Amino acid sequence: GWFGKAYAIDPDSPPNLYFLAQSMATLPGFPDSNAMNAAESAHVGEPSVYDYAGYLAYLHLLRNERTLAQAVLLPFTSNPHSPKHAARVREAVDAIRAGKTTDEVMAILHAADDELKEKDDKK
Repeated sequence: GWFGKAYAIDPDSPPNLYFLAQSMATLPGFPDSNAMNAAESAHVGEPSVYDYAGYLAYLHLLRNERTLAQAVLLPFTSNPHSPKHAARVREAVDAIRAGKTTDEVMAILHAADDELKEKDDKK
C-alpha cells in the first residue's frame, strides 16, 4: 500500500515508520515483529513525539509486554508545559502497574490525547 511505498522511499523516516506500523493493524498476527520494529523505530527516531510513544506502548500492551509499555510512557509523565497531559500519562502508567486491561489503559491515554489536542487548539 501507500505506506509501504513511502517506507521504500525513506525507510528511516519516523512518520513513515509510524504510519506503516499502523497500516498493519488488520493483518493476521498483529502486532507481529514487522509492526513492532516499525513502531519502535519511529519512537527511537523521534523519542519526544508522544504519538509514536503512545502507539508503541499500545502494541506492547497488546503483546502483554507491560514493563516495556511503562518504560515507553515514563518520559511523558512529567511535562511542565502540559501538566494535565502528564498527569493522565502517569495515571495510565499506574493502571498498567495495577494490571488494568489494555482497553482501560488506552481509555486513559485517549483522554490524555484529547487534553493535549485541547491545549494545541488554544494556541
